[in-house]
Amino acid sequence: MKRLENSECLEDFGEFLKEARLKRDMFQTEVATLAGISQNYYSLIERGRRNVDFVLAVKLCKILRIDISDFIKTHM
Repeated sequence: MKRLENSECLEDFGEFLKEARLKRDMFQTEVATLAGISQNYYSLIERGRRNVDFVLAVKLCKILRIDISDFIKTHM
């Protein structure tokens, strides 16, 4: 199993979310509102500056219509 540093994993997950959001032509504000978090907090997640719990990670993936298992398969 590949060992990742926390910061690397957070940055990769943030990029994963950002790419999906841009493909869907969504703004950070839209995703944040649907997730029930602030736009500022969501921005920090995309930049890999904030950790998220599993429930929020799954919620964000559902909003962006992506499968969290794709991230895990690619980055873990």
